Amino acid sequence: MADSQPPLSFEQVNQLKAKRADVEDGLRAWVGAHPELRRMMSDLVAAVLRDKPEDPVAFAKEWVAALDTAEA
Repeated sequence: MADSQPPLSFEQVNQLKAKRADVEDGLRAWVGAHPELRRMMSDLVAAVLRDKPEDPVAFAKEWVAALDTAEA
């Protein structure tokens, strides 16, 4: 065993669960306020699956950069 930290108490576990729920609710609200994000991510994933690039991260960077140029 690397770390022998005591287990979390019932109260600590409940506090962590409540914090997680708050964070998730905030993220859902933010994504809900930006519906274009879902479409953009869907389009990016489709492009990656279609093109099967050797370097998906570099591909994604170029794809997003192309969006910036198209909007300019």
